Amino acid sequence: MYKQRVKLFICICFVMMMFVGCRGEESNYEGENSLNTSQNSDSSDVPEADMDTISKANKQLPSTKPLVTGNSQITMNVKNENNVLAIKIENKSAHKISFGGKYVLYRNYDNEWENIEYLPDVVITDKEYIVKKNEIFSEKISLLELFGELRKGKYKIEKEIELTDSRIAVSAKFEVK
Repeated sequence: MYKQRVKLFICICFVMMMFVGCRGEESNYEGENSLNTSQNSDSSDVPEADMDTISKANKQLPSTKPLVTGNSQITMNVKNENNVLAIKIENKSAHKISFGGKYVLYRNYDNEWENIEYLPDVVITDKEYIVKKNEIFSEKISLLELFGELRKGKYKIEKEIELTDSRIAVSAKFEVK
C-alpha cells in the first residue's frame, strides 16, 4: 500500500510540473539587425528615430514560436516630446499581427544596452492588440509614469510581435535630452 501511494504521489508531482512549466531558461538570441532610418520631419528638436529589428528574445514573454529577425514589413518608430513617446507600429505584411501592452526599454551605457525596469507600482494589462495588414497602430506612453525619471542619453524601446507562425521584436531608438 505504501509503494502505491509513493508512486501516485510521484505521478501527481510529475503531472503538476508539466502544467506549471518547470523547464530551463529559454535560449537568448544575440545581435542586432538594422533595417532603415527615417528622419522625423514634424519637429526639428525631435531626434531621429531609427527603425530596427532586434533579435534578442524577451525572457518575460515566453513563446514556443521562433523569434525571426530582419522582417522589414513590420516597423516601429517613435518621437520623444517631453518624455512622452508617440509610438507607431506599421504592419505592411500580408497578415494580421498581435501584441500586448508591454514594452521593454533599454539605455545605451558604454555601448551596451542596459535594461530599464518598470516602476514597482506599474501594472501592464493583458489586453491583446491586433493590427490588420496595411494598418498602423499608434499610442502615446509616458516614460515618467512607466519608468520614472530617465537620465540624458540614448534609449531604445522594444515590442515583441506575434505573427502566424513566429515572433519578431521591433524597436526604435530615441534620445532623452
